[in-house]
Amino acid sequence: MRSAFAFTMAIGAGKEIYDSEVRRVGWSWRDLVADAAGALAGSALIAHCR
Repeated sequence: MRSAFAFTMAIGAGKEIYDSEVRRVGWSWRDLVADAAGALAGSALIAHCR
């Protein structure tokens, strides 16, 4: 579960870096927090289904 959370957060951070460096629209902490919430919800769901 931890690796899935870390992988999800790495994808989210990569997207924010892309947005900041390539698209020049800036870093969005709101998006990163939403990614973390989704990753936590997914991890909780998987843990509950086991």
